[in-house]
Amino acid sequence: MIEAASRLYHLDRWDDIRFVLAVARAGSFYNAGQSLATSQSTVSRRVQFLEKRLGTKIFDRHSHGMRLTTAGNELVARARAMEDAAHAIELHLSGADMRMNGIVRLSAPDGLLTHWLVPALAEFRSTFPGIRVDLMASSKVPCLGTGETDVAICMNHPVGHRVVAMRAADIRFTLFATTGYIKAFGTPKVREELRNHWFVEHTGQLGLEQLESWRNFVSQHQRVACHADTSSSFLAALLSGFGIGLCPDFYRFVQPELVPIAIDTGCSASVWLMSHEETNRSARIRALLNFLKRRFAEHRGLWFSE
Repeated sequence: MIEAASRLYHLDRWDDIRFVLAVARAGSFYNAGQSLATSQSTVSRRVQFLEKRLGTKIFDRHSHGMRLTTAGNELVARARAMEDAAHAIELHLSGADMRMNGIVRLSAPDGLLTHWLVPALAEFRSTFPGIRVDLMASSKVPCLGTGETDVAICMNHPVGHRVVAMRAADIRFTLFATTGYIKAFGTPKVREELRNHWFVEHTGQLGLEQLESWRNFVSQHQRVACHADTSSSFLAALLSGFGIGLCPDFYRFVQPELVPIAIDTGCSASVWLMSHEETNRSARIRALLNFLKRRFAEHRGLWFSE
């Protein structure tokens, strides 16, 4: 059906395909509009325009959203191949870029980003003033190779086609509280005494595979004062005396107001440095990767475990 229609329609508006893909992925005009930062009516109008030009329906409307027709499935399959080819071209061109200037997009968990990475990057900035490092706080493993992220630091095991990853460091986790909290509630000496204390929980940390034992402990704990989904709000709750929190061991350097509690939780997590093999050929990305590898090695035994 698409082949017959193509004899009548010259596809001179490639952007219409982007709207079709967005609806296919999101399931509705409204959700597609949200993902494309445009209105539902604009998405609907562009899809209807393409259906009219092709002379065939791409979507069937039903009570729960939009469903691809047979012709629509065929169109989307070919459109995805077009999209993949466009991404491959972008990756190849950015990978072949040997200039020591331009943008490198770097993602990392927000606590590590704020307290360790940004101060470390001051030296990189002075060495390579032509390279702009755009920072994104994220605890999720990013999809490298899409153009959204060039280099990633994460604390879950990396996955992905043609992803280059190295285990850069390990982080120990320690319990901390403020002196004010300790004066009010005392210092627990053994793990069993933790049952009598209030806790502040970082929901992002609870998602780490390597902290499963702590997640199990917290799930049975009755005295949780606060759940926080960012490191900044988690830290603010700790400093306000809400309770005890499980923090990366390096918090003792960046927050002297926090007092470590000498109970071994047995918690640690690996830190992974990730990139994509295609974009690794870019000189500016290689420069950042080499800098980060050196800095991780230099701070082993201080910020990170031996």
